[in-house]
Amino acid sequence: MKKRDAEALIVNLQANFGLPEEIRTPKDFIEMSLEDGFFFCGFVLRHGKKKEYHDLNHIHLMLIDWMLTDPNPQKLVLMSRDTLKSTIGRGLFEQKFLKHAYADDEALLGIITGEETLSTEHITLIEHEILTNELIQAFFAGHVPAKPSDAKAWNSDMIRWGRVGVDIGSLRKTLSGRHYLGIWSDNIMNEVNAATPQLREWAVKRWRSQEPLMGESAWEWVFETPWEPDDVSGVILDPEGLFDYRKLHRKSPAMFITETGYSAFSCFVRDENGQLNFPERLDEHYLARKKRKMGSFLYSRMYEGQIVSDEEQ
Repeated sequence: MKKRDAEALIVNLQANFGLPEEIRTPKDFIEMSLEDGFFFCGFVLRHGKKKEYHDLNHIHLMLIDWMLTDPNPQKLVLMSRDTLKSTIGRGLFEQKFLKHAYADDEALLGIITGEETLSTEHITLIEHEILTNELIQAFFAGHVPAKPSDAKAWNSDMIRWGRVGVDIGSLRKTLSGRHYLGIWSDNIMNEVNAATPQLREWAVKRWRSQEPLMGESAWEWVFETPWEPDDVSGVILDPEGLFDYRKLHRKSPAMFITETGYSAFSCFVRDENGQLNFPERLDEHYLARKKRKMGSFLYSRMYEGQIVSDEEQ
């Protein structure tokens, strides 16, 4: 984009889309996009969408700021279903991609999930965002592809653009590269692989097997909802699988260091006073329906972050 066109776009964004006044030049816009995660998700990625990223609130702001400022490269995010957990993770992963592409860094990134279909969905959405987002295409022209054929690989298995690459894997499909600069694990656990102790042990073993693929000082994000004390997030919280989930009950949010050295961010549907943490997305009627259909045993895990026994229901 020519400088004059970019400057005109800045004026339009300020007049019609609420672009912060401190962003006066294309350079300002680029710097803010690469450094401010909430601006990137709440303005850049929200642009042109009817629903996605429209429900971000102060807790999402806290999560994003924590993700970008906490110096620990290993991070665990525990949140309720339906609270934009994976959406935020994907947005920050896209920001990572842009930052490396803009700087012309050599960087290989990975995505791992519990099912290959979810990994494919993530990389497909990332590719679509980069190619179709008007603001990314305008301000990062020349640093991102304008069409799939511009890249060496731009498909449902991998991205190879310049010196930046993205691979996907799952519990059943090992990442194919080496020396990953960072890996995002999203929803490794699900209703299938959390069903029995044997399956959970297998899932944890498969998740651990990614560590040799990571480069020195690589970052690792683990985004989960708790299923059982011995699942992936459970053994991060306590290597013996004995974490007391009551410590996380109705905190908005809880931020702490786990027994295994990960920085953890935990937030579920209600705060200390029983008020909803995400009223923009989850109201009482919606949650009551979920609890009736799922039952207390599953609902307490997926929405309250509490792993209770049959006797405690």
